[in-house]
Amino acid sequence: MKEGPRIEHPHSLLNVATGSSTFVEGTDLGLLLLDANGLIIDVNPTAMAQASLSREEFLGRTMTELGLMLIHLEGSPFRTEDLPSIHAMRDGVNLNHGIFGSELPGRALRWIDVSSRLVNVGAEQRTVLVTWNDVTDEVARGQILEVGSRVISFARTADTIEQTLQGLCDLLVEKATFPLVWIGVLDEHEAGRVAIEHAAGRTDYSYGGIVSSSDDHAIGRGPTGRALRTMETQIINDLSLDENFTPWRERAREFNLWSMTSIPLLTTPARVLTVYAEHTEVFEPRVVDGLVEMGQIVVNDLSLRESLRQTVSAFEGTLAALTQITDVRDPYTQGHQSRVGTLAGEIALCLGLDPELIRLIRLAGGVHDVGKISVPAEILNKPGRLTTIEYEMVQTHPQVGWNILSKASLPWPIPEVALAHHERLDGSGYPFGLSGDAIILPARIVAVADVMEAMGNRRPYRPALGIDDALAEIVAGRGTRYDASVVDACVAAFEEGFQFLGEEPLQSTVRLGSRALEVSTVSHG
Repeated sequence: MKEGPRIEHPHSLLNVATGSSTFVEGTDLGLLLLDANGLIIDVNPTAMAQASLSREEFLGRTMTELGLMLIHLEGSPFRTEDLPSIHAMRDGVNLNHGIFGSELPGRALRWIDVSSRLVNVGAEQRTVLVTWNDVTDEVARGQILEVGSRVISFARTADTIEQTLQGLCDLLVEKATFPLVWIGVLDEHEAGRVAIEHAAGRTDYSYGGIVSSSDDHAIGRGPTGRALRTMETQIINDLSLDENFTPWRERAREFNLWSMTSIPLLTTPARVLTVYAEHTEVFEPRVVDGLVEMGQIVVNDLSLRESLRQTVSAFEGTLAALTQITDVRDPYTQGHQSRVGTLAGEIALCLGLDPELIRLIRLAGGVHDVGKISVPAEILNKPGRLTTIEYEMVQTHPQVGWNILSKASLPWPIPEVALAHHERLDGSGYPFGLSGDAIILPARIVAVADVMEAMGNRRPYRPALGIDDALAEIVAGRGTRYDASVVDACVAAFEEGFQFLGEEPLQSTVRLGSRALEVSTVSHG
């Protein structure tokens, strides 16, 4: 080790560099003074306290000799030649307010706002003053807030609660740089056992491990078990010291996990969000508060979905009555809406949509033609071709349907499907000529189901065309008039044996793109 200069009075050089002994002694900023060789020649009390090092341990050593490692916000390490103090010394370039992670052996990671500049302290040449402010809480809180904002957005657009839960895990790992995040749920098959439902990051850590919510065994006394048992957030900021973490300590060390928090999620069944960090003392109040807020977002999402399910249940009787009224006025299409709803639900299932959304699409399909109440029965039952005026009257039924269903305060997408089920992907539909993504997915699904059922059954002006022709129609319009993924799902539904109630399936070949599919279809005469 090189010998540093002799210091007669504590902080005398820093006093010269800053022009104030009061500032050096009283500031919350950490201050270091480095000579031309990168040796520390002075240090203030705040720097010593933050690093838990004495003045003697600082003086005459380089940053590297102290074992200090700086990392970027995204986690990658700084090269020695890129350190702010080296830049200032070598290039005469001052750095103002760069945010870096600061690690010392055996110490928790801290985020610091660093500035460095050349100063004149008399005989010393090219001396660098390094100042920093501990912004660990602010950085962690900022990362949590960013993730929280993304989780809110994700929860609004996710098709399923499973996507929301997995999205939370993924975002905490990718954006907040936690090494492991998982969500556990009480196992319905084994009392007390906590099953890992969703996870991201170093998931190998969890394989083979068992967690319980029972305090009868050691595996139930860890933070996750306690969180589920007490419904209170648990925090361990040093896993090497907590005796209740003993069953998992060695494995955690293998995966470089040193602190964690477990946050109960007040769902049914009860869940817990468990987050790990690579450093000790990470889970300070601001960080934990942010994670609790994100957990609440998930709970709210679940609650809203359940509320929606209950609301729809309350309206199912009303919807059934509306369907029957429409059927009475148009005997040729009796049962049409119910069959469309059934097929639409099957298509939605093949698309992998959320069960509650599938239910809503099925219900929407069951009342999509309710607006025909406003169309004279003689027009609906006319055996010949409609006149232009008569056809224009029929084209009003989507708008009328929307008026009826929206006034009943039915949830999305039931009124919207009634309004848009005759729109087509290429803009050739009615009533508004919408195209592409302007047509909501549930309406695109019901549109295909509507064509399938209508062509498969007789109408006053023609006999039934059969499912063969109906499948040929939607495949021919795949990607132009009809949504390609919806067409594929519809064909798959028939391939897997779907049939309208009361009909016998038959085998038919329908060409989809470049491949022929053997699908179960329905003969309608």
